[in-house]
Amino acid sequence: MPPNLQKTLRASWIPVSSITRTGPSFLPFLYPQQRSASILSNLSDNAGAYNRKIRRGRGPSSGKGKTSGRGHKGQKARGKVPRGFNGGQTPNEVVHGVRGFENQFSIELQPLNLEKVQSWVDQGRLNPSQPITIRELAISRCVYPVKDGFKLLAKGSDKITLPLHIVASRASASAIAAVEAAGGSVTTRYYTPQSIKRIIKGMTDPIHSMQSQIVIPVEEPGEKKEYPVRLPDPTSRKDIEYYRDPAHRGYLSHHLEEGQGPSLFFKTPGVGNSVARKKRSKGTSATDNHVCHSYNLHSLVSHSTIKNPLTMSKDSSHTYIHFSHPRIADLFEEYTRPPHLPPEPIYVPPQHQPPNPEDEDDVVPDQHAAFGIQRATQPKREVAWRDLGLEALMEKGPSGRLPR
Repeated sequence: MPPNLQKTLRASWIPVSSITRTGPSFLPFLYPQQRSASILSNLSDNAGAYNRKIRRGRGPSSGKGKTSGRGHKGQKARGKVPRGFNGGQTPNEVVHGVRGFENQFSIELQPLNLEKVQSWVDQGRLNPSQPITIRELAISRCVYPVKDGFKLLAKGSDKITLPLHIVASRASASAIAAVEAAGGSVTTRYYTPQSIKRIIKGMTDPIHSMQSQIVIPVEEPGEKKEYPVRLPDPTSRKDIEYYRDPAHRGYLSHHLEEGQGPSLFFKTPGVGNSVARKKRSKGTSATDNHVCHSYNLHSLVSHSTIKNPLTMSKDSSHTYIHFSHPRIADLFEEYTRPPHLPPEPIYVPPQHQPPNPEDEDDVVPDQHAAFGIQRATQPKREVAWRDLGLEALMEKGPSGRLPR
């Protein structure tokens, strides 16, 4: 308790009237003692901030005596049980395996709706006269936290009133259409988590890199600011194909030629060899036209549902082609049967003839399939050369569509 001022003054034989006459200069020597005594006697922690340790096995009055809260008998009362322990039989993780996996290549993009961007512009936290990049969005806390970038979404697109020029990691088709309808532009470009940190610190350009040719109308022309660290470009096929696509407004779409698709693996249907197209447009000789017709025929076959119809297999040779599908074989037979080609006997050299042509069992299966017994046993032994009529066939070209 605080000391009684009246009793202290009486014990020291100092009249109270003299203290009041002396003024407040004498009282500060007594008040600190009074305050310190009251604080030290009432020190305590916040309610619930400290829990006493449970003392187990110290008698029944504590509630945790004898069995210490573990119960009677059993494996859990005598010790610890490993995770996944199934009583001694094979654990479920071993029998059925661990299902699912963690994708190490997935990216976490923060969603950003257009209504939030317009709200930040109305509050003056974003400047619509300058490009809105990931740096402005992170500093203004419009996008937070920024891990692998952000994706622009179209929620609240009807609230866009100003032309905005946004540089995003990715953007939906409806968001791109809404921004462009308001007179703005959307550009998607590649970022890494490390580059995003450097962009926020002002060490890396948030827009331009070595392969980019981004043109933003509101960007001021002139000398560009020099940054100590360069902004990286994508190296994986998935990222390159995304930012090469003009539909995504990718910043690498200028690498595509006219009519070319963004894929690095699949060929765009209808786009043939550029050299053959140039020769065909200039009107070259008949031999060049043969090459063009043969390429068109091959492109029609290769773009069908059959994959690699003319692939050589273990049954193929220089004089025999083994087709991988019967429909392709029927097509080839249709082009080579009369009246396209005259029927003429084919000479088989002696080293390729069967030992006993009279006996069908001695005929090799490949020779039987390729030439037949009648051709293998023919009496003629002279090499028969004939015109297959390929020149006229190539000049004519394929008639109509291929049969299905």
